Amino acid sequence: MESLGRADLSPATCRGYRYDLRHFLGWRATSQPEPLEVATLTEVDLVTYRQGMIAAGLRPATVNRRLEALRRLCRWAQEAHTLAGDITRDIRPVRMMRSRQPVGLHRH
Repeated sequence: MESLGRADLSPATCRGYRYDLRHFLGWRATSQPEPLEVATLTEVDLVTYRQGMIAAGLRPATVNRRLEALRRLCRWAQEAHTLAGDITRDIRPVRMMRSRQPVGLHRH
């Protein structure tokens, strides 16, 4: 968490990332009972987690923030030589649909 503070992130963002990582650990514990070691984390784990969140109907912004928390964890693990490669490189964010019409304006 110290590295998040050095990244000049707001306290709310740091709290959100901590929550997101706890959520991931809870999800993983339901699918694989053995304790998670960052070195054993795979791209398949992350894709499965992403797809599970989408299937659960979570908003794209929520899914993307949780994936960003995992990206930061994996980046930190790489720098600490705990994770061999960048397993998040090919994990794509969920597309966010935006209304083309500004809020408050209605077509008549």
